[in-house]
Parts: sequence; C-alpha cells; structure tokens
Amino acid sequence: MASNNLSIAEPLCFHQIHGEQIQLTEGNTVASRDRLNNNLVFTNRPIFPNEIVQFIVQDISDQFHGLIRIALT
Repeated sequence: MASNNLSIAEPLCFHQIHGEQIQLTEGNTVASRDRLNNNLVFTNRPIFPNEIVQFIVQDISDQFHGLIRIALT
C-alpha cells in the first residue's frame, strides 16, 4: 500500500510531462491545445480510491473535430 503513503495534501494537477501541443497554465491545473495531435496529459500523482476528480471543459473551438478521451488505470 505504498501509494497510500503519498500525501493527499499534494493537489492534483497535470504533470509537467505532456504532449507537444499542450500548454499548461494556472499552476498546471488548466491544459489547452492549439493543434489537433499530440495532446496527452497526465496527472502529477495517482488518483486515490474514492477521490473525487472533476474535469471542466472551459472553452469549445469549432476549429477541431473529435472527442475528449479520459482514461483511468
């Protein structure tokens, strides 16, 4: 249960390693893109069991067509 030893006080945000087209702002809590490809983002730490996580789409562009994919492992 080593993962439970991680501090829950560490805020969940995006990891500094991300796709080439991603820009992180607001303390790595907001991710945006300006192109279609290479847009993967990861969290900075594991998401704990029963932890509530919220994703908010702040803006929609008519320049891109596709979907948002969210994967948890």
